[in-house]
Amino acid sequence: MSTQGDASAQLGLNITDDSLAGGGQTIEFNEQDLNQNATTRYDASFVVTNNDASTTINSLTIEDGSGNSLVGNTSRVMYFETTGSTPLNSGGGSITYDVVFDTTNGDISEAPNEITIVAQN
Repeated sequence: MSTQGDASAQLGLNITDDSLAGGGQTIEFNEQDLNQNATTRYDASFVVTNNDASTTINSLTIEDGSGNSLVGNTSRVMYFETTGSTPLNSGGGSITYDVVFDTTNGDISEAPNEITIVAQN
């Protein structure tokens, strides 16, 4: 996942877990750090913020390459959970996400290589 470091962008993405920083503005997961047949959590991994006070964001999803939501989808090998949020209807509103790898749901190779964050107003 690549992110823009531009604070003036409508959506800001901030990596908050140093163990996930892949250099620059990329979240990178090291599969060798994951426990096999277990659940591995990266709590409060990143924050998505609405930087545009004039725009209301009504929905924010994280999807795999096929457009399937990965938020709260606990049957997947990799999914995301929200751990804190303020309304995205004004500048400064944000959502904090945990990243969860659950290899009891399948092999780590089933985790998507890329994700897309989709915001709709």
